[in-house]
Amino acid sequence: MLFSIIVFLLFLSNTTLYAAVPVIQDVNRLEIGMSKGQVDSVLRIRYFITEKRIEEGNKIEVYSYKYSYFYDEFYFHFQFKNGKLEKWNAELLPKRETVIKKE
Repeated sequence: MLFSIIVFLLFLSNTTLYAAVPVIQDVNRLEIGMSKGQVDSVLRIRYFITEKRIEEGNKIEVYSYKYSYFYDEFYFHFQFKNGKLEKWNAELLPKRETVIKKE
């Protein structure tokens, strides 16, 4: 019984760590020109569409992903032109302020 509990706790801790780190690392695997489906399969987190428009006959969509990591929140914004990744950027919004004391 104790062995089963230990195995379960190890499994739980590994899946928690796996879920916490990869999104930040997986962004590095993205390539310009990827389809929306490819980007979604690399990141594996829910997105919301923050913008849709037609510009000079091209369909522009911006997908945003919110990702929490320890005490910080990251927002990734991906712009697709006609269904292909054109550019992306990331924002870091710290949840708490870092105070540096001077002596």
